[in-house]
Amino acid sequence: MSIRLRLTVVSLLCAIVPLAMSVAFADYSARAALEQQIQNDLLSGSRDDMARVETVFAGALQNLITWSGQHAMQDVLTGDEAGDIKTEIRRLAAAWLQVRALPVVPQNQRVSSNS
Repeated sequence: MSIRLRLTVVSLLCAIVPLAMSVAFADYSARAALEQQIQNDLLSGSRDDMARVETVFAGALQNLITWSGQHAMQDVLTGDEAGDIKTEIRRLAAAWLQVRALPVVPQNQRVSSNS
């Protein structure tokens, strides 16, 4: 091999090897940064979703606690055995005409109206 050929090969190697190494490092670091960004986005979305779910559950629990303690709900659950709900609806219907148009669910579970 001539000196000129050797010098050309060494010059090319000195230019190509560092360039190839810098390209490989840039590819690796870009891939790692992209993976980290995707992971952070997914975790952030999951945290937001979980916060919304917890808020909905907290509201539902509060509604359950509130409504289950109401005497009217207890009467509904027992089928209004004492007739308290029926009496209250009649009283309201006599006082306000708007109440007469409210839907009522009788014992056979069909929705109807008082009017």
